[in-house]
Amino acid sequence: MKAELVGEIRKIRELIKQRPNDFRKGKKREDNVRDNLVIPLLHKLGWNSPPYISMKEIEVKLKNSKGEIDITLSKGKTNLLAFEVKRLGERVDIDSNATMQLADYLIALDINLGITTDGACWNLYRFQGWSRDPIWSISLIDMNPEECAEKMMQIRSESIEHLERQIELTKRKQGAIHSTWQALIADEERQVLAASRILQDEVKMSFQDLDIQVEETKHFLLKRYKGTPLFARMQPMTEETQRMSSGRRKTPKSSNPPKIIRVDSEKFEGGRVHRILTCTAEWLIKRGHLTKRDCPVRVTTGQIRYLVNTKPVHQNGEKFRGPQRLTNELYIETSYNIGETERMARRLLEKYAYSGDLLHLEY
Repeated sequence: MKAELVGEIRKIRELIKQRPNDFRKGKKREDNVRDNLVIPLLHKLGWNSPPYISMKEIEVKLKNSKGEIDITLSKGKTNLLAFEVKRLGERVDIDSNATMQLADYLIALDINLGITTDGACWNLYRFQGWSRDPIWSISLIDMNPEECAEKMMQIRSESIEHLERQIELTKRKQGAIHSTWQALIADEERQVLAASRILQDEVKMSFQDLDIQVEETKHFLLKRYKGTPLFARMQPMTEETQRMSSGRRKTPKSSNPPKIIRVDSEKFEGGRVHRILTCTAEWLIKRGHLTKRDCPVRVTTGQIRYLVNTKPVHQNGEKFRGPQRLTNELYIETSYNIGETERMARRLLEKYAYSGDLLHLEY
């Protein structure tokens, strides 16, 4: 199944690159995304009949209106997961209209799992315990097809019933790791003891004729680093790097570029989509980030395309499709639609420990 899924992902990538306007323009653009970019992948994941996939829109009654769910994955009479499908390039992130619609649909169906997608980007959300972050996000254009397939396999028909249990287990593990790590970085004595044991083992491996005791390595570390936590560089972000925006991100009313771009308190002129990325990059450059030694820069795990590099060339030798030269002579790739451009800019900020919410777009 996975090999066939990877092959289908590659076909869809090429389809998006060759015929993007089929999925951006026209009255049936969302239908085209659903039928040509989403349904073929679901078929590879085993969603046929039975178990079945509802390929027709289902009308549900909402609190104040009615809506149509684009795709519902079901087994028997049990609904399991719903899709909100948008045209290619439309926003499908947490603050988008698409995600707000999806939340209403999940309530109406009394289920927890849903996906927003524009055909290229897929975001899986869990309504119970709804948070700012999706369970996973996929970019069919920017990410390795194998990695995309690995995540998509979680919603295959034969195992989707176990997905919520897996999500809950993962959350518990992450919570346990986080709380334990927070306790460790706040306790200098435990840091020294842990480092002492590692140092003892390393010395014994290199100098096997010496009988090094843990008390000796502990004394060495305390003498030189007392008062300076050994894990200082890994501690939570400082107040300066944790600066958060108090306002919600504004959802663009169209695919037109923003008129004004703000990064923290600095204001830039908009007018072109690529300026969302270039202005964000220049803001970081002014603060000593995004240097040649950082290159190549990726902002998505598993991404095979670079965002910033010393030369406008990706990992596979392919040239940047929309290169823009920055003031420090680095090149930034800007060949993204407006939704992906904003997402990349926020992730670029987060890469340097700033909040993605520092970016504000005014339309």
